[in-house]
Amino acid sequence: IYASSPASGVTYTITQNVIQGTGNALAEQDYGFYSYQGQDTLVFQGNTISGTGANPILLEKHTGATDIGYNTWDVGVYGSDGLFAMTYDGANVTTLQNVHHNNIDLSTGTPGVKVFGITFASAFTGTAGKFSNVSIGTNIVQNLGGNRRGIGLWNNATVPADGDGPGTTISMNGNMVTGTSPASGSVGIRVLGQFTGVAIASSSVGGAEKGIQQMAWHGGSATGTIIGSGNNLHGNTTGVSIEAGTAKIINNPSSITGNGTGVHVSGATALLQNNSLTNNSVAGLVADSGAIVDAGNCTGSDV
Repeated sequence: IYASSPASGVTYTITQNVIQGTGNALAEQDYGFYSYQGQDTLVFQGNTISGTGANPILLEKHTGATDIGYNTWDVGVYGSDGLFAMTYDGANVTTLQNVHHNNIDLSTGTPGVKVFGITFASAFTGTAGKFSNVSIGTNIVQNLGGNRRGIGLWNNATVPADGDGPGTTISMNGNMVTGTSPASGSVGIRVLGQFTGVAIASSSVGGAEKGIQQMAWHGGSATGTIIGSGNNLHGNTTGVSIEAGTAKIINNPSSITGNGTGVHVSGATALLQNNSLTNNSVAGLVADSGAIVDAGNCTGSDV
């Protein structure tokens, strides 16, 4: 299915469809749903997508609002990101991009291929373009395996500020990402590159090599990321891995437990308050490579 309006003020509603791909892993443009430069409001709900050779859902420079909810999709017969939303060439997406209540299966495709269930990619080609209002909530992503990842934010701008900016709000609330065991390269939620205004709350990740991971890209890294308000990170090799930038890991009073390492801060800065880091088999907290960690309610200013 293809839908794209060259003008705003139009709403396309696509619901209750069964979309079956070709089953050909070499069909690089076998998308389940595709929109290019759409200015329409898109409502895509209650659909089932399987067997595609490429992305089940591809949104390319779609600047209109989206409501993508209550769908089911896998990651295709080769292995492609399930929902891939990208912008570039100066297309800034300021409308709400709402992805919610979807059920995503990461088990399909070629084993070991790097795949996300949901990805938002700013400045995909390296040129300017950003998302400033994204909500990813109450999605279920199942069957993490080797190099399979649940939800990803990626800023690929050559100049990191071209893919990010003040006033950005990106929330990930109430998502569940699960695997049977922490396979190599598996990640529940990843923030890659420069972002501001990212908040992760009430989400559960289990059976991943890294439950929540924050990394640098093109010299940029996320700042002020809030990982708080009741996340549940259990059964991962590392619950939270902050490898660049700054983050606040706060108000997870009973949930960063039962991992190998609870929180690992490497060469980054993090504030930890009101978390439970018990019953992690290696360590509750590891700080290395020049990391700065404020792990208590101390006198003076927080980091």
